[in-house]
Amino acid sequence: MGWFTKKEVDFRKLLMAEKKIKIDGIPFVIRKIEVLDYLEGARVLTETFGTYKTGNEKSLASDIDVNNIKKIKKYLTDVICAGVVKPKFTREDTSDDPNIIPIKELFTDWQLAQKISQEIFEYTNGKKK
Repeated sequence: MGWFTKKEVDFRKLLMAEKKIKIDGIPFVIRKIEVLDYLEGARVLTETFGTYKTGNEKSLASDIDVNNIKKIKKYLTDVICAGVVKPKFTREDTSDDPNIIPIKELFTDWQLAQKISQEIFEYTNGKKK
């Protein structure tokens, strides 16, 4: 009989598994993403919010330039659009479908956007213990 059980494993179902979560009381359904697709955005995020700086210390607000903010927003948008199954987000500015939310509306709460992306990465990589 080998290492297979009587019931065959549906690998596609395992790979596309979803997880129900709540963030700040808001329900979401997330899935795993391909992390390698988002390395450039992660690098920008790390550089922008790095703990250690060399040279003259400046306030965080003056260190973050507009280009980096746009890159961070694009990075979070990519991760959230790829990893959130429900509710459905769109990159469009508006949606005729009440079940589809323009992603720009999510960015009225940056902390929520960051928490969602963090949950997606933790689910993708397994929570570190």
